[in-house]
Amino acid sequence: MNQDETQAEEFVKQGVSEALLAFAEKIKGEESWKSHLDEAITLYNKALSPKLIPQLGLEEKVSCLINLTELLLTKLFTYAYETEVARMLNTDLEDEKMVTVKEALRVSDEALKLDAQATTPNLKSDRSKQARILPELDALWRFHGRYLKDTSGNARKLAYLLERIGLIKYIDGLYLPGICLSLADCYYEDNNLDEALNWLQRCISAEDYSDLPGHRESLPYQLAQASVEDAHKKLRFLQKKQQGVSTSQQQERERLIAKRRAAGECEICGTKLGFFDKAGGNVRCKAHR
Repeated sequence: MNQDETQAEEFVKQGVSEALLAFAEKIKGEESWKSHLDEAITLYNKALSPKLIPQLGLEEKVSCLINLTELLLTKLFTYAYETEVARMLNTDLEDEKMVTVKEALRVSDEALKLDAQATTPNLKSDRSKQARILPELDALWRFHGRYLKDTSGNARKLAYLLERIGLIKYIDGLYLPGICLSLADCYYEDNNLDEALNWLQRCISAEDYSDLPGHRESLPYQLAQASVEDAHKKLRFLQKKQQGVSTSQQQERERLIAKRRAAGECEICGTKLGFFDKAGGNVRCKAHR
């Protein structure tokens, strides 16, 4: 270890080296990339341990947390997908088999909270850095939100998703497809059609990082595109429904007016009109003329 380096910094340095080896071997198709990835995760966790984390500055800490999040998400969306991610819709995060998902969500929450406080946030204006973790998080947030709805109700799901939106609020104007679609579903369930429409429109125009090299081939990108396609269908459905409601309300109002006029009542409030009002052809009382 370099005498000018702290122990935490040395672990970070080793973690970076192991991560680079993992990604290089993954590209080559070598099975050993998984062991390098697991070792990189272990090294970053050592650097971020309660004993050593005080040795890191805020921006170093944020960088480590983002890197660790990326490594955990890489594991989840490759060889841990079937054992953890695919089970999220019907498995509690406290389940002993969901250790990587739980850790990824915990670390990413901390990374985003601290990044928002940093003098120069890592993710705020760098889309390539955002693309390292946010598309995968969007999928995980959506899956866990669905689990919460099925087990604790729509209000719990809505609260969870709004908390996640709050985590990325500091990245100005950023919306992610999956979470936007999930929020639209929440508001539709609450019969709040205006908010449902708003979130569907945000889903359709959300960030998908499609212009970044290699991203279109990723599973999170495919999940995002499925969300956008679903949003287009639901948006058309809701717009037709709103038009139907509007037409129905107008027809009901016209029937009510006709009924009041036939009964000699004010068409606005239903007050009985006097003889001279009717004789003069008035269909409204004095208060509504």
